[in-house]
Amino acid sequence: RDTLRSEMVGLAPGETKERDMTWLDWTLGAAIAADGRTILFSETGEGGGAGYSVYIRKTDGSPAVRLGEGAARDLSLDGEWALAIQRTSSDPRLVAYPTRAGQMKVFKTEGLRVFGAAWVPDGKSVLIEAAEPGRGSRVFRLDVAGGKPRALTPEGYSMYRGTISPDGK
Repeated sequence: RDTLRSEMVGLAPGETKERDMTWLDWTLGAAIAADGRTILFSETGEGGGAGYSVYIRKTDGSPAVRLGEGAARDLSLDGEWALAIQRTSSDPRLVAYPTRAGQMKVFKTEGLRVFGAAWVPDGKSVLIEAAEPGRGSRVFRLDVAGGKPRALTPEGYSMYRGTISPDGK
């Protein structure tokens, strides 16, 4: 018999000792707020459920708050929105959960299979790594206000954490 577990450990601002930030059985960190006091993460093991779960938590050790279903991707610079990818029966969909009261936003990404996402620092757009049917992945820019995603790179490009510089250029 063996038991697998993924843990998340962090050093909160003003503290001298690391704290275990793990919530359930397979915690995967996604983003840390600019002030270091809030973390966004996914629970992807049994505790997270079949479609995984997106959580936000203060680094002071207070309980986590479930925002909804999906895999966490990024936290907006103002800390008001959490990007996540929900796995649906057809194609994954990109959503933004409010970190306080409010309604979830669903982004229009028809015809794209979304793999990754990150907020642009201005909060007005999102970069997504996605692929059109039968094509390789590339990076697109998607306006939060709406509209069709605009390709920024040729096929074969991926994005990773830190893809966007702090000034958004």
